[in-house]
Amino acid sequence: MKGSNTRKQGESDTSFGNGGETELKVDGYHVEPGGSELLRAMRRTTDGHIMLAMGCLPALRGWRSWLSRFLPRVISPRAGWQYGLARLTPTGQFDLSFGEQGVVVEPPLPEETLQGAQPLPMADGATVLVLRSQASDTWMLTRRTGTGELDAAFGINGYVNLNGIRPPAEPGVVKGFALPAQDDGFFFVGTTKNVEGRYGGIVFRFGASGRLDPAFAGKGYALVDVPLNPRGRITDAVLQDDGKIVLSTATSGGNARILRLLPTGQPDPAFGTNGEFVVAGDSADRNEIEKLAWSGEAGLWGAGTIMTRSPKVGLLVALDDTGHVAPGFNGGKLLEIHYGGIGAKDGIAMPIHLQTSSHGGVAVIGSPYYDGTIESKKAVIGRHLPSGALDRSFGEPDETGTLKGFYTVTFDRKGFNFIFFGIDVTDDHLTFELLSGDGAGSSNPDRVTVERFLAT
Repeated sequence: MKGSNTRKQGESDTSFGNGGETELKVDGYHVEPGGSELLRAMRRTTDGHIMLAMGCLPALRGWRSWLSRFLPRVISPRAGWQYGLARLTPTGQFDLSFGEQGVVVEPPLPEETLQGAQPLPMADGATVLVLRSQASDTWMLTRRTGTGELDAAFGINGYVNLNGIRPPAEPGVVKGFALPAQDDGFFFVGTTKNVEGRYGGIVFRFGASGRLDPAFAGKGYALVDVPLNPRGRITDAVLQDDGKIVLSTATSGGNARILRLLPTGQPDPAFGTNGEFVVAGDSADRNEIEKLAWSGEAGLWGAGTIMTRSPKVGLLVALDDTGHVAPGFNGGKLLEIHYGGIGAKDGIAMPIHLQTSSHGGVAVIGSPYYDGTIESKKAVIGRHLPSGALDRSFGEPDETGTLKGFYTVTFDRKGFNFIFFGIDVTDDHLTFELLSGDGAGSSNPDRVTVERFLAT
């Protein structure tokens, strides 16, 4: 993202969709966005198309539809969910060359209730789709061609079961997400749980065909020994140009960790202490890292939240290649993110996106503080220099005309149900996938939209 003195930052991009938004509607279905580990349900392809993972529940008719408002768990069983994948054009219209009218809806496999959780566009125009089960801890992968057909040559008959390809005695995958490799393959990074209830991490390395790559860790996957608990998870991962993989964690039992693995899958002894950096501050606060970003120009960054503060406070850190706080960054300490002052309404409660820039710093997008009674219907976008300081050549002006280093996007919403599910950022725009409404389907029914705002 680049800075500008214009006041148009944060305004709706009316050239996108219908006046700045596209509503996800599929005839005969209720649509729910995918939800794989924070804002991964949407992904932009190299040619600017937008891929959206989702779940589709066949719509009820007549008296059953009316009664479902009062008995939703009885009349609308989750077993009816089917997984979906949609493709929008760069201007926000359904791409009619994909599936049927821009959407693929697939019945679940026998005894599974799979929903689309994350799309991963591949270089050949196909899309790897992460699937999660509504009824169990099953996580699966599938691949759709550039026109939406199932790629039967992927995995076994088009599917990969992440637990079924490993010995049954090993920990099962309970959460996770995919990221591209440097060739035509990809990684899946997950959180695991064993029979004793112990949680940890796992990294799979797949070829384009959905087969494990045995060159990685000798069997195609590596278990990552990291202290987690039932509410903990592997939150994000980035792949460096040298093939090393960086992971971040969140856990209610202690501070987060940032870990780095060698291209072979083993912990990198040259990073931090025994391959990890503990995100510990100067006090008893418990810190979580939600998002990572890496580039050759800007290095490695992490953005997270001080979970023990009320209201929650965002934090930012830059690490050097040895896994220590980068020289010149905030005096060698974690940076608490406060935008515009120290009042209860300033700053970020939860980072939802982190992106490095060529000037050596990062742009942070997050959900601002809110009072706890209703989800804040805004996003705050700030840009930081390598030192951690706000970039005063960026953002909206204050009352004196001086740029603040950040600006705000305000969403025109009523009701209590408001959740971010996807985000895409370029120099020119921010695109969000949103679920909003009141959760009851009545006066302010739930709806899923893709909306674009100007970033310059």
